[in-house]
Amino acid sequence: MRKTRQVLAEGSEARTRSRTKTFEGGIKMRKTRGRDFDTVLREKLKDDQFRLLYNQRRFYLEVAHLVVDLRAKRGMTQEELAKKAGVNQSMIARLEKGDPRRIPTFETLHRILHALGYALELSARAEGGKFAKAA
Repeated sequence: MRKTRQVLAEGSEARTRSRTKTFEGGIKMRKTRGRDFDTVLREKLKDDQFRLLYNQRRFYLEVAHLVVDLRAKRGMTQEELAKKAGVNQSMIARLEKGDPRRIPTFETLHRILHALGYALELSARAEGGKFAKAA
């Protein structure tokens, strides 16, 4: 018998192991067999709520990677960057983890990037479209 179909005893109640996992925002994903990640992701991105949460998380991670890369190029520690930007070291750590629970303001991002020798530039694009920049 396959492990995913094993019956688990819980007290006097027996149940079948679930193949569905619930993520932040109530998004449920079912385990699949024999399909690659890109195929599953393409299907999931058709759902508006999933796509919104996915793009938010992706944005946080892109900002996190940007700050990590720029800080590494400058050879700075989190502590040094925090002091120069006027924020706590824990803010830098959360930002670099892409933690969506405490999102920094644009002002904080501006200060951090300025401390790294960069300016914050904002652009937007339609989903799947071209970029539009503010004048």
